Parts: sequence; C-alpha cells; structure tokens
Amino acid sequence: MGWKHSATEIQHTLRAASKTKVGDNLYIFDHYDEVLQDIGKNLGIDFSRESLTIGEIRSLMAATKK
Repeated sequence: MGWKHSATEIQHTLRAASKTKVGDNLYIFDHYDEVLQDIGKNLGIDFSRESLTIGEIRSLMAATKK
C-alpha cells in the first residue's frame, strides 16, 4: 500500500472489520474506511459491499488463498 497507512491504522481497521448475522444466509459488514478500501484494492476485494451471503464470503476467502 506504499506506506500510506501506519501499521497501527491497519491493525485497528482489521480489528474493527466485523460482520453481523442478520439471517440464515446473510451477513452485514458494519465497518468500512479508507484503510479497508486500500487493503481491498490490493487484494482485489470490494469491501464496500454492505451485505454478503455465506457463499460469497467463502468465495472471497478462497480467492485470497490462491
């Protein structure tokens, strides 16, 4: 990320990034900021989406492991 964000900022954002289950197959992500946006750009993940199904979450996790 070109040293744009400090390690402390990155740690804070990753700790704050969480989900809340709102249905049998739906999760709402309740934290998004510039640091998470930049992390997403580097990983090719759109963290700005507010809700995801469990299948979409699994697909994103699998893509990051490749």
